[in-house]
Amino acid sequence: MIANVGGSGDVKAAWIKTARGGVWKAMRRNWGVNWQSDSDLLRNQALSFRIALMDGQSLEFANVKSSGQTYASRDQF
Repeated sequence: MIANVGGSGDVKAAWIKTARGGVWKAMRRNWGVNWQSDSDLLRNQALSFRIALMDGQSLEFANVKSSGQTYASRDQF
């Protein structure tokens, strides 16, 4: 779930990549604000997220730390 997004707050597209040399892989909207990846991601590593908002703004969150299956960023937009 992608929440508390600045700008318009409406996410148009999302991508994910792993910290260990990953490439950006598109995520797909599952339902509402829930986005998912069909990629087999390695466990125990930081992930990076990129999102595109409906207002044209693009945000990137690099090497977000994992806490179970919840990821948090200190970045504020």
